[in-house]
Amino acid sequence: MTLYNNHSWVELPPNIQAAAQYLGYDQYKWDNDIEPAACQVYFAQLNPTQQQAAMALGYNAAAWDSS
Repeated sequence: MTLYNNHSWVELPPNIQAAAQYLGYDQYKWDNDIEPAACQVYFAQLNPTQQQAAMALGYNAAAWDSS
């Protein structure tokens, strides 16, 4: 991910873990670079809470859509 891509799950602050979980990540997926289904859709297709979670991880619409 943008701001946290070089961090393991246990290094993530609790609020970032929660945002990642809302997008479908868990420790295994995060640490093994397995993208959940939410990462396969455009930012505009995410619900508002998912958009907030993506932004907490450091994404805006353009960055999300190009990743």
